[in-house]
Amino acid sequence: MIHPTAVIDPRAELASDVRVGPYSVIGPEVSLGASVEVGAHVVLEGRVRVGARGRIGHGAIIGGVPQDLKFREGTPVGVTLGDDTVVREYVTIHRATHEATTPCWAATASSWPRATWPTTVCSATTSSSSTTRA
Repeated sequence: MIHPTAVIDPRAELASDVRVGPYSVIGPEVSLGASVEVGAHVVLEGRVRVGARGRIGHGAIIGGVPQDLKFREGTPVGVTLGDDTVVREYVTIHRATHEATTPCWAATASSWPRATWPTTVCSATTSSSSTTRA
């Protein structure tokens, strides 16, 4: 079910059973797998991939331009969240700064003790579909 107030670019790829909450914005390069749930007021922009059964909490922003001043617009990077990944409410996950080819990983943000949470709990995709920790 897609809430009628959600704004979804027609080029975005959504599985048939995706649920999108009110006032969420989904950009043209976003791909959402089977049974993904996107909460209210979520922004998914840039090259974002969410695996099957992923859950994005309300107010999360994923795929925005990194805050690193070395980032150059046009760098072919994005964010990939693996199957069953949970991103809690109001989490911000930026794109990577540069391309790399290290294997990706996925995790549930709430599974780490707060003091050891990494800055980013997902991976960054590159143009060759290989991924790296962001």
